[in-house]
Amino acid sequence: MLQVEGCLFRVPRLYFERESEFFRTTFQLPPPARSRIRDGDSDERPLRLDQVKKADFRALLSIIYPSFQTLPTAFTTDQWISILELSTMWAFDKIRKLSIENLEPKVLDPIQQLTLAQEHAIKSWTLPAVMKLVKRDEAIRLEEGMKIGIETTLKIASIRECRCLNELTGGWTVKERQGEGPTPGEISLEDKIKQVFAL
Repeated sequence: MLQVEGCLFRVPRLYFERESEFFRTTFQLPPPARSRIRDGDSDERPLRLDQVKKADFRALLSIIYPSFQTLPTAFTTDQWISILELSTMWAFDKIRKLSIENLEPKVLDPIQQLTLAQEHAIKSWTLPAVMKLVKRDEAIRLEEGMKIGIETTLKIASIRECRCLNELTGGWTVKERQGEGPTPGEISLEDKIKQVFAL
């Protein structure tokens, strides 16, 4: 028995225990003093999942217990983000991987992509997101910088500055337009991003 925002969810525990270290450990905890009932064993003592929204939890349950009405293709971007957040928090590795695969073609905004990469340790998203931000004409706006953090903003600004200097000297930008790679001993834009962000 699980409780989210005061709502009780009666769901089989097997998948939760098998696929999530968090729930496997939680369900094995001994009952509190002077009680034989553990959290999650009854309606009177449900396992409370605080700071979780019912809509987000229902989206996760739709992946765990799918039906013809809840095929993965029917989920919105926001629902997939909710599934990603919960599967990451509770270590549902298979569902986390599925959510990343389904979000990748949907999250086209580089700021959102980079924010999700930072919050949920999606390392493979950092390089393409930063590359888009470095190459775009517009600098990072204040509200965007607040989302990705000052350190990341400064790193991107430094790479953009290097790219501008290289444009003046016929470096990265000119060679990118011509489809050429770096000369021997010269670092590429991609390598510069990997260097700055330790990728």
